[in-house]
Amino acid sequence: MTGIRVRLFAALREEAGARVVEATGRTAGEVIDTLADRFGERFGAIAAAGSVMVNDERVGRDTPVEEGDELALLPPVSSGAPESRGIGAPPERDRYRVVTIDFHVTAECKQECPYCWGPKGYERPVPTSTALAIVEHVKTQSARRIVFTGGDPLKRPDIGVLIRRAKDVGLEVALSTTGDEVGPGFLAEVGPCIDLVSLPIDGSTEEVSSRTKEPGHLAAVVRTLEWLRSHPRIDVKLCTPVTRHNLNDVPSILDLVDRYARTTEARVFYNVFQAFPRSMEAVDWGSLLVSDEAFADLERALGCRAGVSVHVLDRATLDRLYVMIFPDGSLVVPSGASYLTYGSFLEVEDLDAVIAGTNFDAAKHLRHSRGWEKLEVPR
Repeated sequence: MTGIRVRLFAALREEAGARVVEATGRTAGEVIDTLADRFGERFGAIAAAGSVMVNDERVGRDTPVEEGDELALLPPVSSGAPESRGIGAPPERDRYRVVTIDFHVTAECKQECPYCWGPKGYERPVPTSTALAIVEHVKTQSARRIVFTGGDPLKRPDIGVLIRRAKDVGLEVALSTTGDEVGPGFLAEVGPCIDLVSLPIDGSTEEVSSRTKEPGHLAAVVRTLEWLRSHPRIDVKLCTPVTRHNLNDVPSILDLVDRYARTTEARVFYNVFQAFPRSMEAVDWGSLLVSDEAFADLERALGCRAGVSVHVLDRATLDRLYVMIFPDGSLVVPSGASYLTYGSFLEVEDLDAVIAGTNFDAAKHLRHSRGWEKLEVPR
């Protein structure tokens, strides 16, 4: 009989009192049965209702295993066990401190935006089994929405698996992507599980766009927008980071967004935000940042425009607004130019308690979250 390393998550980990155990068996099912004999009837019931992965591939009980394989056991959305709250059960708290969590599933990206505040240098993001456990843990912390972002989340081969799991556990699902990796096949396959797609648009022309994006990026976003017309239940959010390179072009970008919004069935939002001086790399902020006065003038100008719903976020609004999970699974709550890390997200038992000890602005976060909710979240 072969000794197999087994990783346990959520309720299964609690029953076993360990994150990693060793077990014997010739198949995945035999390994599960061995662990059920060791840890008891409740462990066996939860494991039987859950899913099993071998080397980050979802498999059945009859799948052979051998020395060197890693098996991961994931509990179901709800364990079904008596007196168990379960992953998918209603929250015990009526008030949410954190509504949305951004899961940066990878640092890899085709773009090299000078203002990017996403993770850099994470060459080995968490494997699929851990990423799935993170998605489920987001739900246990009573968040309503998960944003898959990066880098570009579509650079991760298992992004479809993660999106489906998030929808299965009852989360609203947003996908924040650069747009140049999206294709009609991806939308046809995973689109039913996505509530919102967020796309950046740095200029109304390729000339302006290419000042901060790779050449051809605007065309890629326009293609993605055309494909999204076939998926009207997916909300569309277009985002413009305002820098010295595109400050005067923002009204023209709004014209482009407005034309699209008037000719598609989906809800369309437009976010305009002041580039924020936070990065994991050295940046010449002096060549990028617009003054508070210039951004305020832009906000007033946009406020006179009718049509699409416009959200304007200055630097003060953007600060202390986000709760993030980085590609290595760590919990990060940015404040100012700093990335403040609070250990492994999977180790966090009560996110509200952790957040209460940070500079996170919960009231601002809640205000910002309003208006994005879907009227109906399919289960």
